[in-house]
Amino acid sequence: MPLTLEQKEQIKKLRLSGNGYVAIANELKVKRDQVRSFCRLNNLDGERGKRNTKEKIFLITCNNCGNTKRMNSTKAKFCSDSCRRKYNGKHRGHDQTCKQCGKVFKEYIKRSHCSIECRTKHELEQRKERNLLSDMNRKDKEIVRLVNTLNLISSRIRFCSYCGNQYILKKNETGFKYCSEECKCEGYKKNRRINNRKRRINKDKRLNKNGKINYSITLDKLYERDKGVCHLCNEYVDYNDFIVTNEDYFIAGNRYPSIDHVIPIANGGLHQWDNVKLAHRQCNSIKQDKVIES
Repeated sequence: MPLTLEQKEQIKKLRLSGNGYVAIANELKVKRDQVRSFCRLNNLDGERGKRNTKEKIFLITCNNCGNTKRMNSTKAKFCSDSCRRKYNGKHRGHDQTCKQCGKVFKEYIKRSHCSIECRTKHELEQRKERNLLSDMNRKDKEIVRLVNTLNLISSRIRFCSYCGNQYILKKNETGFKYCSEECKCEGYKKNRRINNRKRRINKDKRLNKNGKINYSITLDKLYERDKGVCHLCNEYVDYNDFIVTNEDYFIAGNRYPSIDHVIPIANGGLHQWDNVKLAHRQCNSIKQDKVIES
């Protein structure tokens, strides 16, 4: 709401009597901004904010000449600028010991050397010390690296299972048991012979449980007797159905001949001529330990 004429006259009277904007606004119940804008338009601001206090004067003793002088502030220390310059010239700087030569000198700026030569010599010595420390750290790191590599190598030393020589285990180059591919092939052949012998012994033990073994039974004789016909599927067997790998592994095919026990050994059958017949390797594996009457 705009100010009325009565409010304006009251503002003039209160302002001239020395009241502030907030007191006038609270008394007339108007906004402070309205009171202030009205007072500024009508030049009723007056000398607000100015204090009619007299300037205080203090007696100060000069630190340089010792004379007393009247000053407006208690923080003043000198009677004039010349006294201040003389005092600063006398008391400027302090004693400092050079880090290089040990000479005592006056320090006006923050420095730790008496001359440029001392500073350069000191910097060179510090650089040499830093280089020595870095060389020592580098050598220590190399020693630690060598120790780690030696430990790693020692943990990877193996003995070949075939030739008995020492070798270092390398990824994608050597195995865990053999030092080379030749030793690996020869070792596999040796293990295969040992495993075949063990398998034969175990088979003989298993056959001897049911009765005597007829050692005259062979695959060739059985082939001639049965005329090369499988008694399970009535088809001919194939002696040429096999593969020999580069490592001299013999892999028989599905049509390769095999000896089948009519009454399986697991069911009490004997290894005799009247209990064996010719069969495909696949047919024999499908039959397992069943009794099939042909």
